[in-house]
Amino acid sequence: MELWRELVGILPRKALRSAWGSAVLAGHTDQATSLAVTLEGRVFSGAMDGTVRTWSASSPADVQTLRGHDKAVAALAAQPDGRRLVSGGWDHVACVWDLAKGEARTRFRDHADYVTCAAVVPGSGLVLTGSLGAGIQQ
Repeated sequence: MELWRELVGILPRKALRSAWGSAVLAGHTDQATSLAVTLEGRVFSGAMDGTVRTWSASSPADVQTLRGHDKAVAALAAQPDGRRLVSGGWDHVACVWDLAKGEARTRFRDHADYVTCAAVVPGSGLVLTGSLGAGIQQ
């Protein structure tokens, strides 16, 4: 996965822009399939290898690897404060991650098909996920 200077220029933190410039974020063993960024500049990526990786604003080094999907991670959404992350995968599962603990706080296993999108409604505790099965769940 590559992070280009043009994309970094739109991010709100100068620390992220100056620390990275253009950088290759290495760590996944297969194609990156989803990305999310918090206002503080944390970057999250999901991949075909079934993992979610996180990077901090101060360095392009891999900070944390989250393992909770059996197949590709196709959707990511982060809380604006960066404390929780939602991931959705081809394994029909959506996970809500507690990033301080590095573990899935909740797993939603009732999607009929691939989870392809996710959203977090700020300040509400509400998480939305959607799948190829034509459903949106909260």
